[in-house]
Amino acid sequence: MTRVTKVIGYPKLKKLILDRNPITEIEPAAFRDCSDLESLSINNIQLPNYAGDLKFLRACPNLEELRMSACFTEKDLADLSGFPDLFKMRRFVMRDVGLIHTTDLHFKMPLLESLDLQGNRIF
Repeated sequence: MTRVTKVIGYPKLKKLILDRNPITEIEPAAFRDCSDLESLSINNIQLPNYAGDLKFLRACPNLEELRMSACFTEKDLADLSGFPDLFKMRRFVMRDVGLIHTTDLHFKMPLLESLDLQGNRIF
């Protein structure tokens, strides 16, 4: 599986772990039919483009936990300015992506209780 097009047949799915799969693309509507999705883990996949490849998160309004460590082919993510608003997010893990600063993260995830940014370039 290199491309996640649409997760069908799991309307009550609450947790999805796609770690360490050869995924290079997640389409914007991939999780549209998973309105109950609360936890998503996409650690160690190979998304090539940070800005374009996170549109799928907009289809996850109830997401409370997101794990996305080492998920880009390049470790050059400077900031989270293009990151979608996830107003119900409580736990966020984004390790080893080259993040430099977290400006505006508190606006995008106002309910955040746990934040793990280990292995980045934050100063």
